[in-house]
Amino acid sequence: MDTSMPENTVLLAKLAEAQLPGHTVEFDPVEAEQVGAFREDAMSEAEARDSDLDLAPAWSAAAAWWARVTGGRDDE
Repeated sequence: MDTSMPENTVLLAKLAEAQLPGHTVEFDPVEAEQVGAFREDAMSEAEARDSDLDLAPAWSAAAAWWARVTGGRDDE
């Protein structure tokens, strides 16, 4: 068995095998990092708060519509 395969070839082979239904492929921590398994791309709390501000006009319009439909009652 030839064990001199370049590292990126091994990673590509593992990634290809991982796409097959029913296959489980193990990556060591270094390999997982190299293929982006631990990339942190979640929003920060400030980004989440800022993105909520974009919805304010839509929520205001929805609230105004609901008030018209219900006559201002909130007892559905």
